[in-house]
Amino acid sequence: MKKTLLIITALMLIVGCGSDFIKLDINNLIDRGGLMYAPNDDEPFTGSVFDFYDNGQRKFDGRYRKGLMHGKWTYYHENGQKFGEGTWKNGELDGIHTNWYENGQKKSKVTYKNGKADGLRTGWYENGQKMIEGTYKNLKLDGELTTWFENVQKSLEFNYELGDITKEKIVAEFEFLIYKDDAKYRADKKAAIREVPYYFERKDDIKEVQSSRIFELLTVLQKVRSARQNLKEAQQQWWEAGGKDGGHDPDYFARVQARVKTDSASLSQELSNFNASYPFDLSNSEWREFLGNGEPTADRINYEEFAISIVNISRGLWTHGILSINKKNIQSDVIDIVYEGIHDENLNKNDFLDIPEALGKARIELESSYLDPNDIRRTVGTKIVGEFLRPNLIFDRDKTQAEQSNKRALVSQAIGFIFKNERIVDANTRITPEHLQKIKSYIRAWQDKNEKMSVEETYKDGKWVSEKCWDEDGNEIDCDELE
Repeated sequence: MKKTLLIITALMLIVGCGSDFIKLDINNLIDRGGLMYAPNDDEPFTGSVFDFYDNGQRKFDGRYRKGLMHGKWTYYHENGQKFGEGTWKNGELDGIHTNWYENGQKKSKVTYKNGKADGLRTGWYENGQKMIEGTYKNLKLDGELTTWFENVQKSLEFNYELGDITKEKIVAEFEFLIYKDDAKYRADKKAAIREVPYYFERKDDIKEVQSSRIFELLTVLQKVRSARQNLKEAQQQWWEAGGKDGGHDPDYFARVQARVKTDSASLSQELSNFNASYPFDLSNSEWREFLGNGEPTADRINYEEFAISIVNISRGLWTHGILSINKKNIQSDVIDIVYEGIHDENLNKNDFLDIPEALGKARIELESSYLDPNDIRRTVGTKIVGEFLRPNLIFDRDKTQAEQSNKRALVSQAIGFIFKNERIVDANTRITPEHLQKIKSYIRAWQDKNEKMSVEETYKDGKWVSEKCWDEDGNEIDCDELE
């Protein structure tokens, strides 16, 4: 009895701990309107499925979610080799799907999106040579579709890794280039880019435009402060004249009350004008303090002198030179600057400022100008500089990228040459990085030598545009000559 109870408990753990743990033979599922159900279950099936060939070899493994294929599915040939593998999403093909021949050689690789071929699609012959390749967009061919002749020559296979001992002597059957490994090639191209200066154009008209805007801001702030002070004075007169009780002089009280309304409307208009032009919130404590809180007797900041101070700090930064991109994003050690047709070349990027550095320098200068740590001009000045400071060294992205592209193109991937009948490596030799690179280059050259295009067609949105054709000797021919 105890043994039976343990078995029942184990079954409950496998099947009852959640539908994701259920695993059924797919032949037991029931199709109801395109959704799969387990026997005696009213909810669409969620869980894993499997099937077998008659010889007992596994046929596939997959998953369903809410009655639809969902997740990874893997299929097998009867000999046990993997046949296909890919993912499904809510009943539709999604992602990369790969198929293999029975010999284990890759047969095809297709990218799907929402059930439709979308991306690169590649097919191979059973000997491993490329057969066809094209790009799909929403199930339609888009771009070049290329096909290759099948070459029945033997394939070249060496499966050596670093440190292995060779079983045979390898001799080149033809001459070929020795290529750098991908990591070295990428590193060399990256190093080449560092030699290309980043190009900038100095635009000092920004100084005049932004300086003028700073003066305009302080002028508008002066108007807001005056409007607030006028309203404060009018409100004080209103209270002195009797406030809500109306006072003892109705005519005087009426004039004061009219002034309050007028000054209130004037302040609203000035605030509206300010908010339409600037991003600052004048209702917060810092700006209220800077504006004197509307108190007529408050110590007043000389706005004209303050504006001159802010402009002088900003102009000093522009004279220094402010880059339009962050220096950490400049991959080169040097920059070139063009100003009115004159080139300054091979300049050290660290002799100039980017925006974060310029703002930090402005903050230090404000602290030097206003020594009291509580001086509100420090805080407000930093905000104003941050709003109006603009780079005056403008990055020429197109020219820089064009020069980088040219420089990358000059980086050779080849590092040597092997002649026909030259020994690549002896038998019973431990594989070194140099040996390995020669072997990989030999395999690459073999593939390039034996893969010959037959047809290259161009499509746009699924419609044929043009084609080129070649014979088996690599000669371009009229496509009508192909059988």
